Amino acid sequence: MLNFACKAITPLRLRANRSSLTLIQLYVTKSGDESLERAKKKSSFVVTYLVDKCGFPPERAISTSKYVTFKTPAKPDSVLSFLKIHGFTEAQVSELVRKCPSLLLCRPQNTLLPKIEFFKSLGFTVEDYTTMLCGSPSIFTRSLENSLSPTIDFLKPFLSSPGKLKVPLKRNPWILSSATRSKIKESIQCLAEMGVPESRIAHYLHHQPRLFTREKDEFVKVLEEVKGMGFRPYRKTFLVAVHVFCSMSKLTWEKKICLFKKWGLTEDQILDGFLKHPWLMASSEGKVQQGMEFLVNKMGFKPSDILKTPVMLMLSLEKRTIPRCIVYQTLTGEGLLEEDLKLLTRMLLASEKKFVIKFVKCYENEVPDLVKLYSLSDLKHPIHLDRLDNH
Repeated sequence: MLNFACKAITPLRLRANRSSLTLIQLYVTKSGDESLERAKKKSSFVVTYLVDKCGFPPERAISTSKYVTFKTPAKPDSVLSFLKIHGFTEAQVSELVRKCPSLLLCRPQNTLLPKIEFFKSLGFTVEDYTTMLCGSPSIFTRSLENSLSPTIDFLKPFLSSPGKLKVPLKRNPWILSSATRSKIKESIQCLAEMGVPESRIAHYLHHQPRLFTREKDEFVKVLEEVKGMGFRPYRKTFLVAVHVFCSMSKLTWEKKICLFKKWGLTEDQILDGFLKHPWLMASSEGKVQQGMEFLVNKMGFKPSDILKTPVMLMLSLEKRTIPRCIVYQTLTGEGLLEEDLKLLTRMLLASEKKFVIKFVKCYENEVPDLVKLYSLSDLKHPIHLDRLDNH
């Protein structure tokens, strides 16, 4: 009897457990549906606001609504209104919010205003700070006391005037982060220890701040490599060479070396050209190839002579080299000048004013069309290239 009673009770308990489980599931599902429905309504409101008021694409608005939420338009409206009052255009406000949606949840007077006032105190105009902040709206989220102000204080000794301070900040607002400030500080220290004058450091910090943001070990390696090539840290060309070296991969560097070698040049000759004019290796392969083809095949230069004055390859082929070579060929063809590649080199390197006075105006009487010929000669006029071929 006891066994029978136990067997009879067990199914009853199971049925009771199943009933409880079913009730719990029903309760949870109902509760969850209600929460889900509320979430959907809330999300729908945010999505609509982002699309209508901020110009978000629908897909982006949906994804943004998952982490930017608000029940009423009061707070985001106050942010949009604040930005417009402080000089941001409709397009800039939309761009700013799309890049940094969390700004819609901030308190403008506490988060936005202190940053705007800070940049105004540095001499930024409305156009200056609106452009910069649109380019890097995360600046609004950084601490004024712990990030922005310390970075400016650090840069001021190198970029003393407001004008010099504004340029790198507008071009590269990311340098205002604490992490970037640390990298810049390390790079400046490395350069100073190597003997680079402070004036050169300041010049490059003003024009090329990205150069200072490399990892320390990598930066030191480049400095040593450039120094090992023969560049002296106290000369202007040192930081130019460092900049050129940092601007390309090792593979790109090797490709450019191979290009010069195809013209019969040795590595020593190529390095010598780089030492004389570091920007040589920053030129595109196409520009170098076209310059070599013209100067060697059309004008009779030896490749080795070109790398003795490598700046010739940096000149605009269409706007400077070809027009001046046409003047040279015209004057030598008329017997007014002797054929001399050293003279041609000087003609190519002369300032525009000096060239026109000495080699164009000076021969107007002997060659009446010389001025017109010089002013029209470029690659758009094939007849002038034919003229070079006929000499």
